[in-house]
Amino acid sequence: QAKLAAIGALRISEVAPLVSGITASVSVKSPLGTQESRVARLLGDSAAAQLAPGQDRRKLVIDWLRRPDNPYFAKAIVNRVWAHYLGHGLIDPQDNLSPLNPPSHAKLLDELCQGFIKNRYDLRWLHRIILQSRTYQQNSLNIAAQRADPRVYARFEVRRLSGEIILDSLNEATGAKEKFPATWMFREGERAVLTAGVMVDVYNFYTIKDPVRYLVFGRQVRRTSVQCDCEQGSDVALPQLLFLANHEEVQKKIAADTGRVATIAKDAKLDTEQKLEMVFLYALGRLPNTEERNSGIEHLKTSPNPRVGLEEVLWGLLNTREFQLNY
Repeated sequence: QAKLAAIGALRISEVAPLVSGITASVSVKSPLGTQESRVARLLGDSAAAQLAPGQDRRKLVIDWLRRPDNPYFAKAIVNRVWAHYLGHGLIDPQDNLSPLNPPSHAKLLDELCQGFIKNRYDLRWLHRIILQSRTYQQNSLNIAAQRADPRVYARFEVRRLSGEIILDSLNEATGAKEKFPATWMFREGERAVLTAGVMVDVYNFYTIKDPVRYLVFGRQVRRTSVQCDCEQGSDVALPQLLFLANHEEVQKKIAADTGRVATIAKDAKLDTEQKLEMVFLYALGRLPNTEERNSGIEHLKTSPNPRVGLEEVLWGLLNTREFQLNY
């Protein structure tokens, strides 16, 4: 207990940057004593780092990151991408890569890491290999696996889409174009998913007239003091449901004169059934089944006019689990 208390009391009192590849002074004090090092080493190396005069120290670090024998970088990236698609990492929590937190599937993690390194850290390869796997393509409706431990991946874990993807899907379904704050330097109509890396001042965020209210959907506020993806959640909450059901910006997108519904409604080449099918295709990417088709046509017959009826159908589809969840 005394040792644990001493370790917990460790603090770095002084850190000097690497200069000319020779020295960096690091002094550590604790109740157990004081230790000082004037030799800078990259993590995992036993020899001191060598930096030539005028050499950019960032290149030294990047070269170290991409070394095939680096046991940290590939594992961290592979685990993070796996967690992005499967809901939790092979090492979970995904940022706790520690010998005291072993992976649930060590051989799988090692094989993915070796493939990632062999393919020269190609992220496209990594995304493709995970998305094409049987694990990712499991059925989320597998009743027999409902009670299984999520770490065995017996079924796909249903998750809400991120705020950026929700907005892109909403704009695709309604035919709307997004206009971002001028300080973000994004063109009108740009995909919202591209704004994921935009640094946003948390104190000014609430004053921005942001149509989708990213924070409602866990939009990450990338503050300079927080270099972590852990702020963005995927839980479903009541404000998100109320936003899609009632927010005026969503209603404006659905009812826009230049929107998807208005264009479909005035197309004389399409009959009622075909117009209904078009709305389903844009919202859910599929045709309606027999029950949905019959209900939709009956609803359109009782609507004040075809456009209003199609707007109501689209609103209903946007508020379904099928539209909002990744399953």
